[in-house]
Amino acid sequence: MIVKRPTLRSLCSPFTAPRAVLRVLEPPDADKQLLYRRLLDGTYQKPFLIEDGTERSLEFGLAGGSQSAMRCADPDELVVPYTREMMAFLLLRPNPRHVVVAGLGGGSLVKYCYRNLPETRITAVEINPWVISLRSEFQIPEDDERLTIVCADARHYFEKARVLADVVMIDLYDRRGAVPFLRDREFMTSVKSRLTKTGSVIVNVLGTDAWCRDCFDAVQAVFGDPVVTVRVEADGNLVLLAFKGLPATNALRSIQVRSQEIKQRFQLEFPGFLRALSNLGEHRLPYASIP
Repeated sequence: MIVKRPTLRSLCSPFTAPRAVLRVLEPPDADKQLLYRRLLDGTYQKPFLIEDGTERSLEFGLAGGSQSAMRCADPDELVVPYTREMMAFLLLRPNPRHVVVAGLGGGSLVKYCYRNLPETRITAVEINPWVISLRSEFQIPEDDERLTIVCADARHYFEKARVLADVVMIDLYDRRGAVPFLRDREFMTSVKSRLTKTGSVIVNVLGTDAWCRDCFDAVQAVFGDPVVTVRVEADGNLVLLAFKGLPATNALRSIQVRSQEIKQRFQLEFPGFLRALSNLGEHRLPYASIP
């Protein structure tokens, strides 16, 4: 069950300023010392917020585990570098009809698509009801005719969903890190089955070299070449872009022009993806490697 109006209790952060305030999903009479112990030893199970007056982040643990960051003065900004790379699908599909975001977190990708793609319908899939309950803290809009947030396991959603997507964005991480099925071919096959004929999937991968290779191999095995990859040096993330159907030649050849349009319209740039897709357009060769 989703808690629509959660109670949040503020605690002094164990960090030095400016990370000064923790806000936890607990009632005012909860044992403060017990909460501190559970937060510090990593046994606290719910997501929580860390705030410094400038940014608000969604966390699953004090030792790493940050899920999202929001700049309070500009809540729709894509603060974390890898989230900007996740929008690279715009190079080939600047006006998708339906985008599915697997993994809500603080809603950075959902909010950006909702605000900047007014003709696009967005479905977000999130397994953790406590994460969904924090949507108002990150100024995620309420569900309407364009936005639906589904509380479900992404595996089950893609197995059963009836509506196809033009773009699927996969950003599935929890308090333990990346979900294990991110490298499963069966899961990627379900994702592919829910894409339109010209649909694309873009996946955020973070972990060891072996983990990144496993995830890349699963995507490549299901979607085939090309799998376009960009390493986000600021985060250490690897972002993968793959296609259900090979992009049209004319779309690839006009990608430089489209990149300028995207820069003006969205203030986003994708130099890594732009180089790879331009090479693909010129040579029609598979582009599949992990930088």
